[in-house]
Amino acid sequence: MGAVVTVAAVDVLFLSHSGFGGANVSLRNLIKDAVASGIRVGVVARNRSVAAYVADGLEIPSWIGRPGTFEHHESRSYGLRIYDIASFGLGALRFLVSGIHLIVLLRKVRARVLYLNSSVLIPYALIGWISRVAVVIHVRERVARGRWGVRRSFLRLCAENFADAIIYIGEEERAAFPIARTRSLVVFNYVRRADFPVAQPSDFSPSRPLRVLSLGGDAPLKGGPELLEMARRLSSQVRVALVGCEHAPIVESPLLDQALEAGRTNSIRIGIVEKVVPYFAWSDVVVFWTRAPHFPRPVFESWFVGRPVIVSKSGAETDLVKRRAAVVAPSDGVDDLVASILTCVHRFNELQRQARDNRSFAEEIFSERNFDRIGRVLHELIA
Repeated sequence: MGAVVTVAAVDVLFLSHSGFGGANVSLRNLIKDAVASGIRVGVVARNRSVAAYVADGLEIPSWIGRPGTFEHHESRSYGLRIYDIASFGLGALRFLVSGIHLIVLLRKVRARVLYLNSSVLIPYALIGWISRVAVVIHVRERVARGRWGVRRSFLRLCAENFADAIIYIGEEERAAFPIARTRSLVVFNYVRRADFPVAQPSDFSPSRPLRVLSLGGDAPLKGGPELLEMARRLSSQVRVALVGCEHAPIVESPLLDQALEAGRTNSIRIGIVEKVVPYFAWSDVVVFWTRAPHFPRPVFESWFVGRPVIVSKSGAETDLVKRRAAVVAPSDGVDDLVASILTCVHRFNELQRQARDNRSFAEEIFSERNFDRIGRVLHELIA
């Protein structure tokens, strides 16, 4: 692990596994609020760009390290193919190497708490136990049974024996992975309300194409292929922006329509952006199309800015998402995505009025006050 900034000691060391995605957006808020509450923090991230992003301009110590992870959502089940064996073996090797480095780092900075920012990092609770530090696991994903249930059994064993606290982002996540022997609480992800002002109402009318936004990039797990196929089928009726695509250029939101016209296309891939509110303002509707049930940030962020949300069947397995969605598709397939978009075109004014009512609900459930509960846990473990 290469040091970016070094200090003598930290209270909480945050371990991140991902690149620029919802988990690290949430971690960014968490770190900022932890520092504001007087906690000395450090972070281990997969590269310098992610480390700088989650630090959000704060002078906190950060290190570079790529942990070994073992995916456990329903779309990824290890089998006995050569690819599966190699993938699992690579994850195990990374876990061993990074685990040794993490033990050294925890002792060097005299950390009191190891904060695992995803349930795919649960095996690192063993590293915390070896290092004699408290461990907090933030379960941000739906832990699925998978093949034979071996993975979930192993993760439960680690969580029950080596974790001091578990934070779930929703009730469904706790129900899918209940840990009876460890302190647990449900704390929703959150935004700072000042960062998400109410957007101006959409000016959509049948005389122009519907502007569709997805913040999941073009990854298959987030519906990228379905969204692009939908754009092809409805070429004259929609304009589609896929934000969050790796290795794609950044196109500023005011230039989106010009970029689409210049490229003679109705869909565009956009890179990883820091501020998403301008893209919400450009959109008429937001699509959350996934094959893995979880509670993503773009959904409740859409509620803050008053945009209708279309969700796939898997995306609607979270009760709050299902109840507040403008349209819930009966499947994850592209035919139902096309039908859902057409529903929005024909019922847009009605759906937009409903979406405006979501902000007051979002302010109550997903505000920065949610950190208070996490902060209390951290302060107790530090003490």
